[in-house]
Amino acid sequence: MTVPMTLPAENGFVLACAAVPGEESLAARFVFTIDAIPPDFAPELSVQDMGDVTMVDPLFDIPDIADIQVLFGPPDDTDCTDRAAYRPYVRQSFFIEAADLPVRFCAVGFDMAGNESPVSDRIVD
Repeated sequence: MTVPMTLPAENGFVLACAAVPGEESLAARFVFTIDAIPPDFAPELSVQDMGDVTMVDPLFDIPDIADIQVLFGPPDDTDCTDRAAYRPYVRQSFFIEAADLPVRFCAVGFDMAGNESPVSDRIVD
């Protein structure tokens, strides 16, 4: 059975109960968190020069930046607006050889509800 329900448009909580009529004491209770507001900041990048390589790590900021997707490559050929080119950040540092620098590094974050952050766009020298 489907029961229509109006959810809040802003952040908040919803408590829903499902019970067989006459057995309300055995009701199943569900709490939903509503988060419709995206983060207002992009993921920050940690960039560390290690001599022959540069280590780049996008930084999480839970709960606002709980997931990250990245894109990087030559500055003139890397388009941070090309969302189809991004790939999931799997929490492993990126090591970029000095000979491959500079690179454009793009990162977009998502909060725990999946709302998208602005994109960070940085040239790593």
